[in-house]
Amino acid sequence: DMLVHCEKLTHLPTSWIRALLCLNQKLKTIDKQLRLIGTTDAFNRVLKQEGLHTTLKTNATLKAALVDLGVMK
Repeated sequence: DMLVHCEKLTHLPTSWIRALLCLNQKLKTIDKQLRLIGTTDAFNRVLKQEGLHTTLKTNATLKAALVDLGVMK
């Protein structure tokens, strides 16, 4: 699994979003997942506007991501 810390991030260039989508797809082929952690409301809105909020999963905290991934209870 891969965790990407996004605190204070309000924007990502299109090339970075494409790279994250590609990485997410590659991780899925080996039964792994990508999580964006600590995303801001502004960044979450951008993901939703672009229709990526269901593809690029987010978690508010590291602990929430680890629980979501089944690594921690």
